[in-house]
Amino acid sequence: MSSSTVYEGQHSLNFMTLDGSEVKNTWTEWHLVPTSKLVVAEAGVSTNFIEIPGRGDPIDFTEYLTGKPVYGPRSGSWEFAIDNYHEHWESIRLRIVNFIHGKRLRVILTDIPTRYYEGRFTVNNLEPGEDFSHVTINYVLDVYSYSIYENADDWLWDPFNFDTDYTDERNQEARL
Repeated sequence: MSSSTVYEGQHSLNFMTLDGSEVKNTWTEWHLVPTSKLVVAEAGVSTNFIEIPGRGDPIDFTEYLTGKPVYGPRSGSWEFAIDNYHEHWESIRLRIVNFIHGKRLRVILTDIPTRYYEGRFTVNNLEPGEDFSHVTINYVLDVYSYSIYENADDWLWDPFNFDTDYTDERNQEARL
């Protein structure tokens, strides 16, 4: 990445406290530029193989109790370049560490704004540079992503009301 690179935060992350009281965007708050596409790793399958003496192959009990695969947490990392022209990398690093490191938070990828993930984050691999410094954010997230609308009481998937939106004039008198 050269010092002439123009980035406007098209692909970034929004970190949010669990109660939703504080939100930090990786670009607007810290001027972090992703070095690759921001994706969340797939959940690993929790396998259960039993070795039986005298048998050549282990027996696969992965789906024995549930009838379907059981998944474990999503683990991975995101690497960012810190634009040193906005602010000294050390002060940005301190702000990132104070908000993220070791904490359980929610994260929303701006490419998928209707879903969020919840998990624990750590900040690693801080590499200072002349134009750009680098930082890696590691995550261990819950298995599933959640809709941002799940807990919203005022969101209606279908606002049709059978009492007020019904317009058959033949039954108008019957409703009054």
